[in-house]
Amino acid sequence: KATYYVQALMIHAKRVLRAETSEKPDAAAIAKAVSEFEDLVKGAEEFSGNGNDKISSSLMGNAKSFLVTSKQLMRRIRDKVPYSSGDRMMMGGAGAWMVEGSPARLLRDYNQMIDSYNRDSNSRGLVGR
Repeated sequence: KATYYVQALMIHAKRVLRAETSEKPDAAAIAKAVSEFEDLVKGAEEFSGNGNDKISSSLMGNAKSFLVTSKQLMRRIRDKVPYSSGDRMMMGGAGAWMVEGSPARLLRDYNQMIDSYNRDSNSRGLVGR
């Protein structure tokens, strides 16, 4: 079951990323993708707390960070909340990932999740099968 949750988290995270960073974001599609991802995070967390087959804490932590950022961006898109002048200034440079609810922050959190997945897969010998 751990493998199922890990794979499902990765697949649904990609769906959220694609929905929120599309050219014309659809608020309903984003809300659905985020909701499904949230359900998976909760399920994985409950599963990981029981038994011997655990999901790494780093992957779960990164999944939760991705979930928080995806919710922030979803609300920003849904409510049409503009970025402040300071946020826009930061988004114009290398600090774009520091803006809460920004596409750059979402991408950063996604990439951290991928890195955690790859580290865990390498340590378990799952890569290269």
